[in-house]
Amino acid sequence: MKTKSEKWGFKGMKTLFKLLFWGVVLVLIIIAMALISANAYLQSNKTKLFEEIPFLANSTVTFDQAYIGIFDNFPHASLVLNNITI
Repeated sequence: MKTKSEKWGFKGMKTLFKLLFWGVVLVLIIIAMALISANAYLQSNKTKLFEEIPFLANSTVTFDQAYIGIFDNFPHASLVLNNITI
């Protein structure tokens, strides 16, 4: 009877590491695409509107443009809002 390590062998481990590597790459690409698309939306000139914010009872927040800075103050992130109204 073969042991677990003999059953998997080198080819099995190599395939497993390859799958894990490409899974991590895929997750990183999805996160990068989400950040880029969110930043593009926030920088558009359309007015954004947030309603029913839990810590601001019965109020509405609007702003024109926003910028998400991840690499400016790394490891901290920053959010800059222009023309904000509460």
